[in-house]
Amino acid sequence: MTYFSKDLDDVLTPDASHSIVTFLRRCEALPALLDETLQVAPPNFSISSSSRVVVTGAGLAEGPARQLAALWRSELGICVDFIPLTSFMHGVPTHRADTLIVCSQGLSPNAQIVFDRVSNFSQALLITSCRHLELKSHETELLQKWQQAGGAIWDLPPTHKEDGFLLRVQGPTLYLLAVCAWTASLSRTLHGEDVSWVDELARVPQTYARRLEEALFEPDAIQTASMLSEQNLGLLSFAASEDRSHALRWKLLEGLWRQAPQVFDLLQVIHGPWQGFYHEPMALFALIDGECDMQRDLVARLEGILMPHHTLKKVYASLSPPLGLFEFCAVFDALIVLENQRLGRDLVDWPGQGKDGPLYGLSHGV
Repeated sequence: MTYFSKDLDDVLTPDASHSIVTFLRRCEALPALLDETLQVAPPNFSISSSSRVVVTGAGLAEGPARQLAALWRSELGICVDFIPLTSFMHGVPTHRADTLIVCSQGLSPNAQIVFDRVSNFSQALLITSCRHLELKSHETELLQKWQQAGGAIWDLPPTHKEDGFLLRVQGPTLYLLAVCAWTASLSRTLHGEDVSWVDELARVPQTYARRLEEALFEPDAIQTASMLSEQNLGLLSFAASEDRSHALRWKLLEGLWRQAPQVFDLLQVIHGPWQGFYHEPMALFALIDGECDMQRDLVARLEGILMPHHTLKKVYASLSPPLGLFEFCAVFDALIVLENQRLGRDLVDWPGQGKDGPLYGLSHGV
């Protein structure tokens, strides 16, 4: 299947590092992997309307974990909370939950913290891609231990290692789609009705490709990408929450080696944040869902109060929430490629590399 109408390599400069080329290749491969993910059956795992669930994950895997929690609360009415991995370090979390779900593309040492807690739940599920890979002996033993304790495993693409960079380009986006598709399946099973956006799921791969291509070749793409390096960067969205914004926020944090951008609900901007950056340069991206006149009107009102040293870029999604998130992911993937290329970076040499052991090395048995 052809996803792109242009050769994406045309955005690369002659001096682009091999890592930038690799990053772009991973983005280019995503539409096919998204299609593949839609073909993966939901996990053989029991969820009911009365389930009480805690979900966790580290790094970019926290994005899909938070998305699952948010979708199950809003679409399924299930009692589910995201809790950080540190909640498991000194015993079992105090949440009265019967179900544990863990997101970890590989067997992240931090994610292993929960492996000794499986038996404290009625059931547990590990969402991962690691079983597709050649594992080290201790990793194989960990998976066996997980299953012996009653834990289930849901295997997802990609089937290859996605290492070499600080940012995982493919796995987190694929997991986000898997979580959306699973939610749609559960809605039909538990409530006998489809979520409102179920028919749009199949459009996600091609839509991601279209938005990636548009963002790479947009006339002002380089200028837009440079906004991502502004010291003050903000994401404006509607019904903004940590659950919804984490995937985008962390993508920018790890993809550009910068401090995390601020996230504002658009109406909340005027209740404090605007005063905070009133006198300072500020780059803002307004993330607008679908063809919503109300959202466009609010953004127009915001434009009326911004100062000349504030920059606003409007990013529109054609898909309904929550699927518009994949269009926002595509736009930021493209801009991360362009900005790192402009900065002349080699993405395999990120700050602090190899010096994070005291925290990143924390694993099971803590």
